[in-house]
Amino acid sequence: MVMFTGTVDQFNERQEQARELAEQVAALLDQIDALGVGAATGQVLIPGGTIRRAPGNGWTVS
Repeated sequence: MVMFTGTVDQFNERQEQARELAEQVAALLDQIDALGVGAATGQVLIPGGTIRRAPGNGWTVS
């Protein structure tokens, strides 16, 4: 793993980008579940958060 060496603003921007990508991943997991061939399970740890299944709400980013 490489240590981030940019500014605080750059770090915050990259964390926001990571969260936006995580939202896209959560939407894809919802689409996979909607196929009805079996539910995806588990959680995905990302910088600054977690993608996990929320009972009754599909996949969420927290």
